[in-house]
Amino acid sequence: MAPPNAIDIKKLLRFFQETYAHALTLQELMEGPEELPYEVVRRKYDQQAAQQFELFFRAIDDDQAFSKVVTDFLDMHPEPNRRLN
Repeated sequence: MAPPNAIDIKKLLRFFQETYAHALTLQELMEGPEELPYEVVRRKYDQQAAQQFELFFRAIDDDQAFSKVVTDFLDMHPEPNRRLN
């Protein structure tokens, strides 16, 4: 049994997924030539974030698989300010 103050990794991943989608949305709104409403742009990035984070959720119960997914993700996106497409 997990200690009462243990972090729920699924909730944490969902938080990161939401933060990731929000960051991509803001980046497009700042860089994009069009003036689209936040909600319109966000829908696109909610879908993209869900697809990318699905890899994490599938590997969550296998420590080795999860470690590999994280390492592969970071290798694919080495620059912290780079759009993660």
